[in-house]
Amino acid sequence: MTDENSILTDTSKTLAEKVRKNTRKNYKKQNEQQETRKNHKNEENFEERDTKKIEVEKAESRKNYNKRNKKTVAVQEVKHEDLKPLSIEESRLQQENRTQNEKQEKNTRQRSKKTKNNNIAHEIFKKPSLKIIPLGGLHEVGKNITVFEYDDEMIVVDCGISFPEDDMLGIDLVIPDITYVIKNQEKLKGMVITHGHED
Repeated sequence: MTDENSILTDTSKTLAEKVRKNTRKNYKKQNEQQETRKNHKNEENFEERDTKKIEVEKAESRKNYNKRNKKTVAVQEVKHEDLKPLSIEESRLQQENRTQNEKQEKNTRQRSKKTKNNNIAHEIFKKPSLKIIPLGGLHEVGKNITVFEYDDEMIVVDCGISFPEDDMLGIDLVIPDITYVIKNQEKLKGMVITHGHED
């Protein structure tokens, strides 16, 4: 029995090794096949890209060729009789005319741009807008005062005060800067007090 067991274990070991070798070979074959497929796909993609590039280059060369042909045709239409040698004064006059025409074209372009910009600005700012102007109370405690201005009308909301700090000797109360309200007092329509304090 021991001999039979040893023979069985030997054969099972050899069979297991053969199976492992075969599976390794199969995995290697599958990996190689996948790699070759990827390489073929990459080559096909490169070929497609190359053909597209070639087609684009051909189309561009056709366009350039057509443009050149149009220019040569235009040059051929000019008669030799029209080409006369110009005097120095005539050539100067032609150059001056060209420069004047160029300046006029630039000016007209600039004017058209300005008018377009002005039209856009008028369209955007046709309606009067609400202006909210805090005159005090931002990033500080006290002195809350805010101006709401719309067109030619203005309302003041709150008019707070604050107490002096230690370095403000001889000052009893600190008030906000209301010079904007004084300058535009003809626009002032009212004042709204939202709350009060006992102090």
